[in-house]
Amino acid sequence: MKKAALALTLLSALLFLVVAEIELANVAKASVFFKYKHVDPIPGAVPPPIVISSPQNNSVYTTDEVTVSFKISEVKLDEWSSDIIQVIYSLDHSPVELFDITQTVNQTERAYPISPLPEFNTSFSLSSLSSRKHSLKVEAKCIYRRGVTSADYWGEIFFMDSTSKIFFTTATETPTASPEPTPTIEPTPTPHQELQLTQQEVILGTVIAVAVMAAGLGLLVYRIKRK
Repeated sequence: MKKAALALTLLSALLFLVVAEIELANVAKASVFFKYKHVDPIPGAVPPPIVISSPQNNSVYTTDEVTVSFKISEVKLDEWSSDIIQVIYSLDHSPVELFDITQTVNQTERAYPISPLPEFNTSFSLSSLSSRKHSLKVEAKCIYRRGVTSADYWGEIFFMDSTSKIFFTTATETPTASPEPTPTIEPTPTPHQELQLTQQEVILGTVIAVAVMAAGLGLLVYRIKRK
């Protein structure tokens, strides 16, 4: 009876240890830095700088393929060390994850978390881009940590995010030439020819008119005297 009770106690303890180990593994997987104490960012802390060297901001490319190159630099902050834990780029608001320490890779049939990086540098190509204006956004999440003497924690950590965004245009479509309109000849109106009299013609007309009037007046006087 005692042996059965002891065996049951040992089995329960073993089961408890297995469950505890599973839960601990789940916690560790959910947060790689679960043994660190989370604190607020200290004064003077800055996010990791992101420099996008290609494509150039507000540039126009006459091709449907461009090279994306950018670098995320390490930040020095007294006794704190900085590491990059996540990198995402978005082309026209469509995010793509390039790096994340919560991802796992298999090595000798064993999964382990990816180590953080002090800096991140990459270059790749984007092809089959449509002819229009595009946006490229790079986001990085960085962790700052330092070791402290504590029985409960390995150290202290805080997180900061960094973002950089540029715009560029691809113009690969050749515009279709519009046919030139056939020129039409508009009839030119013939100007009205106005009668223009010279000074001599005016004087001559006046003399003739006076002579006619004088002749008429003389004829009238002659008829009156005969009566």
